[in-house]
Amino acid sequence: MTAGSELYDLLPTGRGNAISMQKLADLTGSRPRQVRQAIFNLRTDGLIIAGDSNGYYIPADDQELISYYKTAKARGLATLASIQSARKALQQAGIDTEGGGSR
Repeated sequence: MTAGSELYDLLPTGRGNAISMQKLADLTGSRPRQVRQAIFNLRTDGLIIAGDSNGYYIPADDQELISYYKTAKARGLATLASIQSARKALQQAGIDTEGGGSR
C-alpha cells in the first residue's frame, strides 16, 4: 500500500474529477479496503477528502466543501441513530454495551 501522503497526491481537485476507489486501488497496487482505511486515516489526520458515488476528491471550492459536509453529517447522524437503536435493544436484553461483556 502506498503511503497516505502518496495516496493524497493522487486525489484530484473538484467533484467532476472524482476518482473511484477501484481506480485508486489499481494505481496504488492495493485492495479497495486498504484504500478506504487510508482515506479514513488521512481524514482523521485532518485532511479534507470529499467523496460521493463518483469517488474521492479534494473540494475545489466552498460550495463543494459545504455539500460534502452536509452529506457526511447526514450519513453520520443516520449511523448514530441506528447504533442507538441497537444499543437500546441490547440494553433491554440485559447486555452490557459499554464494557463489551454479556449478560
